[in-house]
Amino acid sequence: MDAAVPPPDSVDSSPPVDKTPSDHQHPNILVNTTPEIVTTTLTSLVGILEQYGWFILIGAILAYIVWTNYLRRHFIAWKYRIEEQPRAYSSAHDDVLAVRARMQAQLDKKAADHAIKRKEIEEAKRLEKIEDWERHQRGGGYRSKGHRPPESSSDEKKPPPKKRFLQSGYNPLMGHSSGSSFRPQRRRGGGQGGG
Repeated sequence: MDAAVPPPDSVDSSPPVDKTPSDHQHPNILVNTTPEIVTTTLTSLVGILEQYGWFILIGAILAYIVWTNYLRRHFIAWKYRIEEQPRAYSSAHDDVLAVRARMQAQLDKKAADHAIKRKEIEEAKRLEKIEDWERHQRGGGYRSKGHRPPESSSDEKKPPPKKRFLQSGYNPLMGHSSGSSFRPQRRRGGGQGGG
């Protein structure tokens, strides 16, 4: 026998592989790891179910019972009313819009009236200033900017001046004038603890 021929079991039919990875080749063993956010979320959900699972189950059952027995009827009736009576809702909306338009028209009218009054007042002030200037030119002098007393005849009697309520040295908050003053009560020791 020829010693140079190896037995058929030990023959490697694959081409020779370079053991040093280059930049364009992937490593031979790829490991697929789960992202950390997925594992953290799943761990948190499992922990919540372990702690509060019975409460969640009972709450879900109660919610289903309440929905089927009470809320579903009201929801269906409400939906039916909206579908069958759209004119009632739209007419109410139209009424609201009409009231808003009416209120806006009233507001606009009041604003216009106010602007007219303000212009009249400004025009009266302007004419008064012109009259004052003409009086000054004639030698009459300017009118006083302060409060002018009404021009009344000297025949009218002036009312007597009111007497002052507070006489000298009297203060109603001070009590009687006999010299006594307010003195608070002594504190009592009822709230103290101990012996």
